[in-house]
Amino acid sequence: MHQIGKDSTQDEKAASAILAVRLDDELNGRAVQVRVVQGEEPAHFLHVFKGKMVTFMGGKASGFKNLQDHDTYDVDGTRLFRIRGTSEFDVRAEQVPEVTASLASDDVFLLETPTATYIWAGKGSSDEEKAMATNIRSVVSPNAEPQMVAEGEEPEGFFDALGGKGDYNADVGLPSNPLLEPRLFHCLLTAAGSNGAGYYHLCQRVDDDVGFADGFYKSEYIKTDPTERSLDNTVIFAVKQGMEPVAFKSVFPKWDDALWDVRKLRVEEVANFDQDDLIVDDTMVLDTGAEVYVWIGNGALPDEKAKAFSMAEEYIKTDPTERSLDNTVIFAVKQGMEPVAFKSVFPKWDDALWDSDKSLDQVKLELEERNASVE
Repeated sequence: MHQIGKDSTQDEKAASAILAVRLDDELNGRAVQVRVVQGEEPAHFLHVFKGKMVTFMGGKASGFKNLQDHDTYDVDGTRLFRIRGTSEFDVRAEQVPEVTASLASDDVFLLETPTATYIWAGKGSSDEEKAMATNIRSVVSPNAEPQMVAEGEEPEGFFDALGGKGDYNADVGLPSNPLLEPRLFHCLLTAAGSNGAGYYHLCQRVDDDVGFADGFYKSEYIKTDPTERSLDNTVIFAVKQGMEPVAFKSVFPKWDDALWDVRKLRVEEVANFDQDDLIVDDTMVLDTGAEVYVWIGNGALPDEKAKAFSMAEEYIKTDPTERSLDNTVIFAVKQGMEPVAFKSVFPKWDDALWDSDKSLDQVKLELEERNASVE
């Protein structure tokens, strides 16, 4: 996981992503990469801290060369923390500007001043949240005995520490982000000028009527040939992209060897999807409504993996709701390592579905052996 702070620079965001990929490579691709945005941490991230996660404002200056960047820490002795959580395992405290406008009636806040520490409970907060604030106080302000303060009963000096009384969010029970229906997108790379009807992942363009069976082409196409051709008298060649022989090229009205050098990402939404719609030779983007997953099939090309993640980011940028890259978690999930939250979106999930699938290297080897046998 790599967490992105609200005030982190673009260079730092890019560096964290690069380090995550590097670590994933060291683990031979077995890890699930998770892009975590400050304030939108998923439950399993919070569980790592066992209910004692604290996020401070400011921090170390960027390691990149930037004359305007500098270390920033709060040293005046007054700090305000917003306490949130639904259980003892996912409680977190986030430092916010120590001004009255930072308060909200549906949360609990911890205010630390040079002379006193307060736990301020909004009128919409629950008893569980108040208890959780007391527990995390030992991490945020370990040497102080907190004073419990109910909204509307603030003692003298409380608002003075926040710069004086003022307006803040007093609404309670506001609806959260709208409930969105899950959506699945198929991402594949096609050559420039291609209509996307063919697939180029294994060897040559595959016609709609010709596919793979047992590592080779299906025989149905030749079986239905109205001429005298049959599987016994027809040679099938497997031609790798970029290695097409002259006889192959001559069938086309025009041939450009440089056509494959420029490829674009093609994205298609899959309606009424199920597990079978996950194409193992490509990448898919799944939007659960709360999180976005980039699913990487075992046969996906390296370029497809990178472009699918970029597509997920562009998808979030165009979201008509309040979701953005700053509040949406993006997961990179590899085939066969899907988390429960991913699987639960599908009507039915079978962990053994792909057990019989052959790897790309296995298919290539069988094709090469078949070609050698007909030469």
